[in-house]
Amino acid sequence: MTKQIKVLFVDDDTTLGSMVSQGLTYLGYSVHYQSSMIALESIINEFQPNIIILDVEIGDKDGIDDSSRIRALFPNTPIIFVSSHIEASYVERALESGGTTYLKKPLDISELAAYVKRYAVTKSDTNVSVGLFSLNLASRVLLNSENNDSTILNKKESELLNLLITNANNVVSRETIIAEIWNGDYSSEQVLNNYISRLRKCLSEDPRISIKTVPREGYRLIVEA
Repeated sequence: MTKQIKVLFVDDDTTLGSMVSQGLTYLGYSVHYQSSMIALESIINEFQPNIIILDVEIGDKDGIDDSSRIRALFPNTPIIFVSSHIEASYVERALESGGTTYLKKPLDISELAAYVKRYAVTKSDTNVSVGLFSLNLASRVLLNSENNDSTILNKKESELLNLLITNANNVVSRETIIAEIWNGDYSSEQVLNNYISRLRKCLSEDPRISIKTVPREGYRLIVEA
């Protein structure tokens, strides 16, 4: 069975939002519509879209400028920009910011669906990315894309880093880590401290990334735009 493609559509025009949501849903896509940029990172974390369709102007927000945060946190998720602005300067700025393509309004659902089908990330990718780094979950190789340096993590280091990346900028409790990485079979607090220390060292070449200890709770992987 083919996994349903998940589309996140962000546009402050609720009439258009309803039309696009209904049209793409009819064509077999799973659609989450959002009319503002509020808590967008949390929504992306929860919904895990295969592609994002983002309006250039959302209220008083500039979708192109704000997309830098999205790209820093979710570098593997394609972004399609949509706008009523037809000036070349808008198109150029959108593509330079990392957008996959730029579609001008009014939108044609069939055309939009064709772009979604073409660009949505649907393959079972064994790589997760954060900042300069890409982690291959099969080989457990952590690659720095800037200098091509690589580090081979052990199994639990790889699983722990993947858990932190998946929940980037959110606290992952010690209880969750112990349950998911050690299956509840956990010897001492120092063991986890050692793993966190090792991962901090591996990620230290990217100043935008840090693993913060949240006292009496757990750990948070912080990714700055």
